[in-house]
Amino acid sequence: MRFDRLCVSKNESNGEMLRQFMSWEESHWSEKTKVGDSEVSTTRLPMNHGFGTGPDLWYETMVFGGDNDGYCRRYTTEAEAKEGHDATVQKVKDEEDLDEDYEV
Repeated sequence: MRFDRLCVSKNESNGEMLRQFMSWEESHWSEKTKVGDSEVSTTRLPMNHGFGTGPDLWYETMVFGGDNDGYCRRYTTEAEAKEGHDATVQKVKDEEDLDEDYEV
């Protein structure tokens, strides 16, 4: 991967993006929970997915498999991500549909 070709927001330099990416491994946090034929995965992202157009988004919950396969929700803080992970696990256990309007 060539780091100088990464997308950067108008407020970030290539050096800043590289620094964020390289520090990701040091601060990487993730949690996975198996629920039936689904897996709920929440992780710290290697770069800010707010892309300078909204709030910083450093964490992501995704569902793999089952009826909610492909569900994705992003968060600003680790506390929000942990809360969102637990809420998503419960929704999957309760066999509820997750949609984009779902709020933690």
